[in-house]
Amino acid sequence: MPVEKKREKPEELQLIEDLSERGYDDVLILKPETAQKVFTEKRKELLETIQDQSPDSVKQLANRVGRDTGIVSKDLKILVENEIVELKSKNGAKIPEIRHKNVFTQPVILEKE
Repeated sequence: MPVEKKREKPEELQLIEDLSERGYDDVLILKPETAQKVFTEKRKELLETIQDQSPDSVKQLANRVGRDTGIVSKDLKILVENEIVELKSKNGAKIPEIRHKNVFTQPVILEKE
């Protein structure tokens, strides 16, 4: 009877487990080309403002960064499509929130412990 080989975990799953063991929970891993397209200076500013100031609406976020609400909405759409931000509805307003605690770009290099 042949011996069954131990199946290896997919590389991304193993990476997520390794990150979790090091205290990084709620992880999103982006491909380099995706990260390059998504993380423009203006979008990084939006993310920092969402994280630091917790705006109550897209309009308030746009006001805080001094940009047009329509353009901010387009940038948020890209961040939502890439699972970086989520928009929650409350009293008719869309509230932007950071979706993950940790976002990494491949390749993620972990030092051996």
